[in-house]
Amino acid sequence: MKKLLAVLLTILMAVPLFAFSPVLFAKDGNKGGGNGGKEEKCNFTARFEKEPATIGMEAGQEETFILLVTNNCGMEQLKIKASSENAGLELGNAEFEVAPKGTFRLTVKIKQPPKSGTSNEVHWMIKLVSQYGKQLEFKFITRYKITQECRYTVKWEKDPTSGKLDPGQEGEYGLVVTNIGATKINFKVTSKTEGLRFSVNEFSVEAGQKFVLKIIVRQTAKGQEIFSKWAFVIVTDCGGQKEIIFRVFFKATEQPSCKFTLRWQKSPESVKLDPGQEAEFPLEVTNKGTQKTTIKIEYSGEFLKFSAREFELEPGAKFVLKVTVKQPPVGKEPATKFLFVLVASCGQKVQISFRVFYKTPPANNCEFEVRWEKNPANTPLKAGQRESFNLLIKNKTGKNMKFSASSVSTAIKFSPDRLEVPNGHEKKMKVTITMPGKQNNEKEKTFEITIKADCGTTKVVKFTVKYK
Repeated sequence: MKKLLAVLLTILMAVPLFAFSPVLFAKDGNKGGGNGGKEEKCNFTARFEKEPATIGMEAGQEETFILLVTNNCGMEQLKIKASSENAGLELGNAEFEVAPKGTFRLTVKIKQPPKSGTSNEVHWMIKLVSQYGKQLEFKFITRYKITQECRYTVKWEKDPTSGKLDPGQEGEYGLVVTNIGATKINFKVTSKTEGLRFSVNEFSVEAGQKFVLKIIVRQTAKGQEIFSKWAFVIVTDCGGQKEIIFRVFFKATEQPSCKFTLRWQKSPESVKLDPGQEAEFPLEVTNKGTQKTTIKIEYSGEFLKFSAREFELEPGAKFVLKVTVKQPPVGKEPATKFLFVLVASCGQKVQISFRVFYKTPPANNCEFEVRWEKNPANTPLKAGQRESFNLLIKNKTGKNMKFSASSVSTAIKFSPDRLEVPNGHEKKMKVTITMPGKQNNEKEKTFEITIKADCGTTKVVKFTVKYK
């Protein structure tokens, strides 16, 4: 019985060990494999606080950068070993620990090596390995500082797009490379494009001199495109490179044209509208060019609406654009002028202008509206009591107007007594009333205000205020 109890006790003590210690049964990590799930949960990442590639370095120059190593594990502290096989790279710590969800600042000191060849880049690698076998090969580059002496220009003797080639036909184009710096520059040209070759792959140009590089292309087989695309890279020994991209058209096809035409299905000038009235006018847009294009509408006003602000047209296709016009408030002119612009992605831009006439052409219009924001007749006042009310003046003349206010009563004051109101707008004029004393037990007082517009029209506002 005692032996049986001892066996059972041993089993019970072993259960938690199996349940809560998966590491005991994990395989050794090897470049990201195994470790019973800790590999995935306790990974880490690295990034530079400031990228080394963003600054140019001279040969022999030393710079220090900070590599931020972040522990993405929420529970486990990571022990990380750092190493590099690059000469000229020193690490501040070969081994370090990173707290859960923490970041360690690893100092990386770099000494830029002497330059070799025409490449402007130096490639580096730091290897980071955790105690669980997680391995990160962190790669980065530094660049050599480009001096002002490395100055040159490139220019085509003749634009490749000016000629046309049949499929399989060869064409030769001269690229003039001019050294505008003070020292000799060595050049190297490379390309991954099949069918493209050069008169030379490497050449030198003395200061102030030029060299004509011959570029030979064998025209590609014709597809749906009307031209072939070509690209190559010019690299210098003084730093930097230029990518040259050009096109060569096929003989059998013409360059795509960009042209669209416009036609009103219903002319806006054939309709007369009252102020505020709307009407719809269909505008037929036809693509007369040889390429697909997107057409956008440019308009920032408030009196025109469009069924679409952007649409596409295949060659030969047409689109009916519905233009809705709202006639503005009446003005001095017998018609309103409208303008908007159609802009095509292929390059064409057309300005459209038209007029819409009023039903009844304005003569010498001088219309405005006067109303109380809060009627004084609804506010009884005591004798001697002072109260202010807003008088609203709306300009409906079709132009900017000036208005003046006056009253024969000394109990009425205005602030201001003159207003300039734009067409279609409304402004407030403060009217202050000081209630006169009662006479013979009168119950109310009647006042008059005169509003005069500079166009000649006058309106009288008559109102009564009761005694409180």
